[in-house]
Amino acid sequence: MYKIPANSLFIGKVIDFVPSCHSTNTFALEKVKKNDIIDGLIVITDNQESGQGQRGNSWEAQPGKNLTFSLVLKSAFLPIHHRFFLNIITSLAVYQVLDKYGFHNQVVKWPNDILVNKKKVCGILIHNTIHNQNLDWSVIGVGLNVNQVDFEVEEAVSMAAEMNRNYSLEEVFTGFVQAFEGLYLMLKGGKLAALKERYYEVLYRLNEPALFKNNKQSEIFKGTILGIEPDGMLKVALPNGTNEVFDVKEISYL
Repeated sequence: MYKIPANSLFIGKVIDFVPSCHSTNTFALEKVKKNDIIDGLIVITDNQESGQGQRGNSWEAQPGKNLTFSLVLKSAFLPIHHRFFLNIITSLAVYQVLDKYGFHNQVVKWPNDILVNKKKVCGILIHNTIHNQNLDWSVIGVGLNVNQVDFEVEEAVSMAAEMNRNYSLEEVFTGFVQAFEGLYLMLKGGKLAALKERYYEVLYRLNEPALFKNNKQSEIFKGTILGIEPDGMLKVALPNGTNEVFDVKEISYL
């Protein structure tokens, strides 16, 4: 059972602990549909049976070893074209937690992964409901590998596997909530430029020539990430001197 973080203003003041569920995002979205919801609610489980990842991938998590939870936020203050800032602040919150525990080789990989030594330690999946030209409710799913050390894929890692020690799930969770709330209040205060600047400081491959696959044309090219557009699309400089923007499914890292 997870306690309400002592220093939190509203994030996590209500925690819905579910011992086991298919997906905390799915569980939280059902509560949104039923209007059985409060701003800042967190749905958390020790056993997420069918965790979801980007592009329809599954999220592997051994029961009781990791943090799998969803934050539910009344995001109506945020225009639709600024929705990617929810990815930004969530990524930065995870980055800050890792920094607190002495990690040095973590980066944020667009659009919603956090890597440690080029291996995935955390994934983020966000669902939004829309009203008029603004968001209405946002459900932010976070899967952070904490104490699991065995993975079916080589690309995954955990805090424990990287640092050779176990962590208190509740302490890591509390650290995330506190970091996230500070960043969320910055977002509500309109400090978009400051948040994007922080994001660029830790963004994987920013301004570094690298190989990518253009999934729209099924071709490999060398490009340079220039930044993120307001709507969250990736801006890349191409070899022919032009720039192009890509959505999540349109480009892959190589």
